[in-house]
Amino acid sequence: MNKQKQYDQWVRKVIPFLEKTGKDLNRCCSVMQSKPLFEKQADVLFLGYNANENFGYVPVDKERFYNGNTDFYKRRYGYPWKVWYRLYNAFKWAEFLKPVSDDNFIYMNAVYFGSNDIKSILGHKEAIQQCFDFTGELIQDIFKPKNIICFSIDKCFNVLSKKYGFTNVKTITPLMVDGNPSSKTIKKAKWNGISVYGIPHPSRASNDMLGAIALFFKKHLP
Repeated sequence: MNKQKQYDQWVRKVIPFLEKTGKDLNRCCSVMQSKPLFEKQADVLFLGYNANENFGYVPVDKERFYNGNTDFYKRRYGYPWKVWYRLYNAFKWAEFLKPVSDDNFIYMNAVYFGSNDIKSILGHKEAIQQCFDFTGELIQDIFKPKNIICFSIDKCFNVLSKKYGFTNVKTITPLMVDGNPSSKTIKKAKWNGISVYGIPHPSRASNDMLGAIALFFKKHLP
């Protein structure tokens, strides 16, 4: 079975969960921010925890699984997509745009229900665990990207590491442009052969830290 047919089956399985749980929690649903890639292996899958979309339940839009978030494509390189344009600008500054160029990446959420902040969603443990189950299946069995970059060490990388048993876990202090160590660290591990990284959330990281992250990936990303 080809990748798109596998994905079609996955979408059909996930939508009933989103409809029921979204109504129960009265929260909107957000899985894909970018379009999925079927014709090639993604260089990077960027994995956010959940979307900053603090709305009540709305009917699930199946087309978003295939077209991504239209706001992402309209506004991803400028305000208000802070989570993306700050990271994009850091890679641009480092002259390493391949990971954030069209048709090289997938950007999705690990938890599918939006909120104003992560704290307000954490109480829904069963729903969160089911989302992580679906996310693990999608990444490992269907997308199989070359690399994964988690937009949070504590809430995303560490949770996945505990759940799926990452191996070769390392903490790395990247260097800034002046050669000094950055104030925050990143994590690196292997997840069934896929290189997975955890970085501070791009919307909150300092410019120096984002620069250090971009330089690190320019040097080390396969």
